[in-house]
This record gives sequence, C-alpha cells and structure tokens, in this order.
Amino acid sequence: MPLLLTKRDTSVIEWMDKPDCDRDMLFATYRHFSLLNRILSRWRRIYQTHIKPELKKGQTYSLLDIGFGGADIIRYLYRWAKADDFNFLITGIETDSRALEYVQQQSWPANFHFENISLSEIVDDNRTYDYVISNHLMHHLSREEITQLLTDSVKICRGRVLFNDIERSDIAYFLFKVLTKPFFRNSFISDDGQLSIQRSFTLQEMQNLIPPGWQVHHLKPYRLLLEYKNTVK
Repeated sequence: MPLLLTKRDTSVIEWMDKPDCDRDMLFATYRHFSLLNRILSRWRRIYQTHIKPELKKGQTYSLLDIGFGGADIIRYLYRWAKADDFNFLITGIETDSRALEYVQQQSWPANFHFENISLSEIVDDNRTYDYVISNHLMHHLSREEITQLLTDSVKICRGRVLFNDIERSDIAYFLFKVLTKPFFRNSFISDDGQLSIQRSFTLQEMQNLIPPGWQVHHLKPYRLLLEYKNTVK
C-alpha cells in the first residue's frame, strides 16, 4: 500500500485530456507511447499468455481496442499475431477526434479500422468481438464510468476482455519521474505519466471494484490486468 499516494487522486487532469492542449505536444505524446509501452506495458506477455494459446490458424478473430490513443498496442498485437500466422480484424475506437486525426496520418493494413465513437455506440449497434482490450484507459475514468465500461464490455465480448493499466505506487511514481524527465521533454509523457499514477488504483482497490466474473492480475512492473472470459458457448 502506498505511503504517500495513499488515495487515488481524481482531481488531477492529464494534459492530453485537456481539449486546448498543445497539438504538437499531444501528437509527440502519441508517438512516444510506442517506445514507452513497449518497455513497460507488458502486452507481449499478455499476448503470449492470454491470447495466443486460444488462437487457431486459418480462423479470423475480431479485436476491439477501446481508447486506442496512438494505436501502438494494436499495431504490436497485429505484428505478433501475423508472425505466428494468426489472422485478426482490428477495430480501434476513440472519443477524442484528435487521436483519429493522428492515426489517419499513418499507413495501416487493410484489416485495421478506426472510428471516433464511444463504447456505448458499439453496444447500441449490437456489435460483438472475440477480444476487447484497452491500455491505460481505466485510470482516466471515475468509478461509475469504470462500472459502465465493464458492463458494456461484457455485452460485446464473445471471448476475452483484457484491460491493462497502471498500479498506483510511491516507487513507480518517483522512478517514472526520474527516468522519463530527461528523455521526453517535448511531449506530455513525463508529466502525464506522473498524474496517471496518481489517478490509478492499487491491487486491493481494483479487486474491490470489479464485479463477479472478472479477475485482476498483478504484473510487474506495477501493472494491473483486468480479465473477463465469456464462458457461454
């Protein structure tokens, strides 16, 4: 349990969440996500342990990324799956139109699709997916919004939901501050990362928050992975 960051601080607002933040800094932040997530997010391990074992060659799977940001996570997942000869149709959704503008400046394989819509619209459209993921989304939300996120995700999930986020920790906060400040001066990475940690949950807090049917796993360094598996055949 943190000694300094004893309570989740939802009063702090990350720079990238502000509608009037500097656009160049925001886009630089999206670009830097690729390196930062490759080092810290543990999606390679998540793919190896929670996704790959269930995949069958010759079958095409659908995946929804909620709040895709810079879309680096789904790009990595696509590359790993393709290297293993698995097929995915990937949809990324974002409520921030600036993220859509950012990804539209890049080249993407034909099986990628991006939309500037909310999860509730996906539910209303009666769409379903084999895999539903998010990265660093939950700490942006209130408890009520997280409850709705989990409820809606179950509705659209044919297979497995995997939500990866930060674990609040004094050590994580100070290490991130020291190690990122010299390298990410022209983006919001360092400042927003510290605010993200302040807004994040501890393992116990997340365990107390999730409804029945969900599990929370602890990943190092300072990661929480929420998982839901649809067992209805």
